[in-house]
Amino acid sequence: MKELLAGIYRHYKGPLYEVSGYAHDANIDGRVLVLYRGLELDGAKLGPRWSVREPTHPGGDVDLDCFFDMVHENDRTPCRHEGVTLGWCDVYQEVIVRRFQYLGPVLEQWMLPSAPEQKDLSP
Repeated sequence: MKELLAGIYRHYKGPLYEVSGYAHDANIDGRVLVLYRGLELDGAKLGPRWSVREPTHPGGDVDLDCFFDMVHENDRTPCRHEGVTLGWCDVYQEVIVRRFQYLGPVLEQWMLPSAPEQKDLSP
């Protein structure tokens, strides 16, 4: 299984998330998920704060948006071509980025979006 560091991640669209680590699905034997929660509550969706996402594509299911996906920067579609390297998609000739980028083990001021009305979220 791919290494997953617990800590703060930035989604390619901008929001920050706290990743706890891997979790198992109590109903499906052998199913492993990434457990995380959104840290930015302004304009957030109502409902539970915790989310789960497949780390990679189980059984070749390419319809899922997975945690470790690389994403085309222009149209935000997953890039799942053979031999893709970080930063460039040879097939579509465009920049690709990680869906989630690890920032560090704890939330720090420099990670927050620079906005005058931004509140300090540190404990």
